[in-house]
Amino acid sequence: MHDRIERIAAENELLYVELSQLEKVDRQFLVERHLISREHAEGQNARAVAIDCREKFSLMVNEEDHLRMQVMQSGLDLASVWEQVNHIDDLIEEKVAYAFHDRLGYLTACPTTSAPA
Repeated sequence: MHDRIERIAAENELLYVELSQLEKVDRQFLVERHLISREHAEGQNARAVAIDCREKFSLMVNEEDHLRMQVMQSGLDLASVWEQVNHIDDLIEEKVAYAFHDRLGYLTACPTTSAPA
C-alpha cells in the first residue's frame, strides 16, 4: 500500500508523509489544519498522509479506515467536491484492488461526513 500511495502522490503533486517520522508538534499542526484527525496523529501503528500543495485534500492511510479521503472546500458546491474525491479515488483504484461485489458494491466502504471540531 505504501509504495502505491506514494507513487500516486509523486504523480499528482501530493506530499506523502510517514507520521512516525514527524515530531509531535508537527503532527499537531496537521490536526489543527484539519489534514489529519487527532486519532490519526496519536495512533501507534504504521500510518501516513498524502496532502495536496493547497491543503484542500488529504488521504489518511491507516487511520480508523484503511484509507480516508477528505476534500475541504468552502461554499456549497458539492458537485465539485464529489468530482475531486471521485478523481482521486479513481487514481487509487488504478493501483489498488478494492473489495468489490457486483451486487453489493464496495464491501469495506464507510461513507461518513464530519465537520471540523
